[in-house]
This record gives sequence, structure tokens and C-alpha cells, in this order.
Amino acid sequence: MFVIARHHEALQELGLDTMEGVKRCKGELIKNHKGRRDIQRIEVRRTQGLPLVLFLKRNWQPYKKDGLKSLICRGAVWSQSRLEWENSLALQRAGIGVAEPVAFGEECGSLWERFSFIIT
Repeated sequence: MFVIARHHEALQELGLDTMEGVKRCKGELIKNHKGRRDIQRIEVRRTQGLPLVLFLKRNWQPYKKDGLKSLICRGAVWSQSRLEWENSLALQRAGIGVAEPVAFGEECGSLWERFSFIIT
């Protein structure tokens, strides 16, 4: 799991600093993609300033074809969440505004992804 350091405390408070915590998390359901993926909205109440709003996107049943494609193209299995993470960082470096990537994690086998998530 990779977390941007300035958000680690907030993720720890929410129990989102472990894979099991991410899997158990129940926020406000924004979208359920037929049980394969979901998007949860999570709000962190801050003592100072505005609340921090996070979006948790989880890939519960990723398509095996995506893992195989990644393996062929990159020589390693990259999850859909990792691709989104890397693309978001590349867009930020290019000066294009995107939702700030906060954390991502993945469980990949030798041929395909089993589970992944990204928090923005």
C-alpha cells in the first residue's frame, strides 16, 4: 500500500491504513458497478478548517484480461488502481488538475489482479 504522508493520520483515524480496513470500509455509496467495483464517499471531520472529503474506489472482481494485458505490456501485473494512480501523478506533473491521489493498494497474483483500491 502506498500513502501520501500528509494524509496518513487521516487514513489511520478512518482505519484505511490497512488492506483489511479498506475492504471493511462503509462510506456513502456513490456507485456500485454490479459488485465488481464500488465507489464510496468518506468525510473526515477536522477540528480546524473544512472537512476532508475522500473517495474510495475499490476493484473487487477485476477482469483477468486487464492483468494479462499488463503482464504482456509491462512485464508485471499492474492493477487498475495502480494505473489510475500513475496516470493521475503524470497529469499532475504536466500541470493538469486532477483529484489528488491520496493512497492506493493492490493484491496481484502472478497473472492478474485480485483486489485493488485508490483513494482520492
